[in-house]
Amino acid sequence: MTTVDCAVIGDGVVGRFTALALAARGLLVSLSGGVPEDAGSSASALSGGLVRAYSADPVLTRLAARSLTSVWLNCPAYRRTGSVHVLPRAGLDRSVLSEMAAAGVPYRVIGGPSRHPVRLERGDCAVVEPHGGFVHAGEALRWLADRCRDDAAITLTGPVRQVITGGDGFSLAGAGPAVRARRVIVTAGPGTAALLPPGSAPEVERRRIVYSFVRLGETGAAPHTLVDAVPDTWMRPAPEQGPGVLLVGRADPMPWNRPGRRDVTDRRAGLRAAEALARRIPALSRAEYLSSVVASDMYATPGHHGDVPAPTATDGLWYVTGLSGGGFKIAPALGERIADRMTASDNDVAQTLYSNDVEGGDHVRS
Repeated sequence: MTTVDCAVIGDGVVGRFTALALAARGLLVSLSGGVPEDAGSSASALSGGLVRAYSADPVLTRLAARSLTSVWLNCPAYRRTGSVHVLPRAGLDRSVLSEMAAAGVPYRVIGGPSRHPVRLERGDCAVVEPHGGFVHAGEALRWLADRCRDDAAITLTGPVRQVITGGDGFSLAGAGPAVRARRVIVTAGPGTAALLPPGSAPEVERRRIVYSFVRLGETGAAPHTLVDAVPDTWMRPAPEQGPGVLLVGRADPMPWNRPGRRDVTDRRAGLRAAEALARRIPALSRAEYLSSVVASDMYATPGHHGDVPAPTATDGLWYVTGLSGGGFKIAPALGERIADRMTASDNDVAQTLYSNDVEGGDHVRS
């Protein structure tokens, strides 16, 4: 049996960063997959990986800014394209902008009506971040897997079916070697509820997400990432799929309880996000549909992120879920925050694996 200080269940982007941060603080860690039934359906594998600092939640902004400046800008899987986040001007949170400025993240705010860098209507505004962009999910997960594999303090195991409480810790039952841990952190996405005691399941909802690849005839017409807060749509360049290809996505308001992912060839559903984004980038109205994937994402109740990682009623058992599609954006700093909580440290900066270099820039408000 392998005995560790902390077991991390769920080896997506949050789980891997958490394991690395715990190991950096001198703990012995096991890292395992979630329940086998959810294998292949992880949000990390499907994510568009958009990275920016601005968020409607100041807590998420603080985590995202730290993640951007300390990790992603120095990561080989990161594509710095610049990002544009469109929202109603009345909803612009100045306290969030102050968080960005304090973290050294350059930005400027553009008010509507405007056509640059996207079409804005009266009452709209856009937060433009020149350091924003996206993480290529597959490359990032391989990069993290290599780091975890090379860390002598991290033991890699197979999927876990059950967390058993007893004595002074926990035992993990699953396909891999037996593990005994003093603490357990569950970051297993949809499989999280199945691994927690009855009544400990987080209050989250799943929404249907359609991810589609489309091609623009005008190569390079939209080189940056774009998030339109209303409706909940987003876009990033997808050069790995060919010149002029974009990945577009849209969250439906309807609940979605079907596990896993499925490929679809429904052109109408696949183009819905591109059509919604065309009011910002008119060229998208002429986009050529290529393919789509339908999956689900987990959305937390308001204020949930202030309690991440969240404790259960069982001492030593914690969980992280319901990141509302923002896992890549905040995962590096969230891993540090979890490790600080596990080691009772109040300093989320001193013990870090990464440098904190970022180019300087002006903060311009219009």
